[in-house]
Amino acid sequence: MARARVHSTPPCAKLRSCIMTTSSRPFDFYTYIHKSLRRQIFDVVAAAGALDFTSTSEVMSFAAQYERLLTSLRAHGHHEDKFLHPVLARHLPEAAERFGAAHAKQEAWLHALEQQYQEAHAAHSVEQSTPWLRELGRFAGYYLVHLAEEEDLTAHLNATAPSEELASAMAAFQASRTPDEITRDLQLMLPALNKQDQVAILGPLKATASTAFIFVMAPLISQILARPVAAL
Repeated sequence: MARARVHSTPPCAKLRSCIMTTSSRPFDFYTYIHKSLRRQIFDVVAAAGALDFTSTSEVMSFAAQYERLLTSLRAHGHHEDKFLHPVLARHLPEAAERFGAAHAKQEAWLHALEQQYQEAHAAHSVEQSTPWLRELGRFAGYYLVHLAEEEDLTAHLNATAPSEELASAMAAFQASRTPDEITRDLQLMLPALNKQDQVAILGPLKATASTAFIFVMAPLISQILARPVAAL
């Protein structure tokens, strides 16, 4: 029996047109990724509170989770600075300046948190971890407010900037993602979304992708969500 021919395009690359936005919705750079970031932040803060710095195995497990969060936060700020803030600068310059300054503050704060964590890790001391834990909580509270403020900007941005310009910014961001990066995006994002969001991202694939492509993609998505995906 002949095997189904898989499309030459890497499977995750086809998701570029679905992640973050759909054609039936207004421009929205924030909602899906912000849900992912909130989930990661809550998980890390909770795990940090229960972390025993005298246990090598616990610290090693947490270190990987903590590094994923820091990487996600830094990447998100970089993506907004590169792809979205030039649009803000043209149409909402005060917002561009405010959020640009916020991102610089966050980067410095993350660097300080990283140093505090390394010091507590090196000391294998629960007591020395307390200042870092409190500062991590303080940063989390600040960052959650920052996410909400960005989301509050969405309606104003849609009303101010031409839709073609917004679509171009989104397309440039999507085109910049490698298949491996898209896979990582899905692994972090999909579990943080409700079923309606998941369908909004994945549903268009069912209507436009080949059977062979769906055959390749569905197991990956199901593995990420630990359940079959009705959208596919």
